[in-house]
Amino acid sequence: MNTHRTEGTNAVSKQTLANTASTTKRAAQYLTTVVAATVVLLLANAGFATAATNPIDGITPDFTLFGVLDRPWKRMYAFIWAAVLSLLAIQVLLGGYKISRAKKKGYSGDLAESTDDFRDACVAFGVCSAIALILGAILFVVLG
Repeated sequence: MNTHRTEGTNAVSKQTLANTASTTKRAAQYLTTVVAATVVLLLANAGFATAATNPIDGITPDFTLFGVLDRPWKRMYAFIWAAVLSLLAIQVLLGGYKISRAKKKGYSGDLAESTDDFRDACVAFGVCSAIALILGAILFVVLG
């Protein structure tokens, strides 16, 4: 009877490792996508920028699609940015809830997976929140 429990525990441990590897792979793919998109934006902007100006300077997340910004692309950018930040905030809250639920019920496998999901959501929220700062820093370094 003990061999069945040991085999079951090993199966759970292997599943937890597989889930952690899957989450790590997703995070790496997400980070690669963000970096690739930033490089594409920089390369697209490099041909047009003669001065080191940040194209998204002065734009803040805003749900008013027909707001007061001077150009339509800025309004769309602000709207999309606000929507993405809202979705990421929901992911952070859900990740925290999953951690709490896993701790209360004592599920160590779910706790590890929930912690990874929460960490990924926090990193994504931080990157999305600071995208204007990140882009400005990259432009400053690249264009001088």
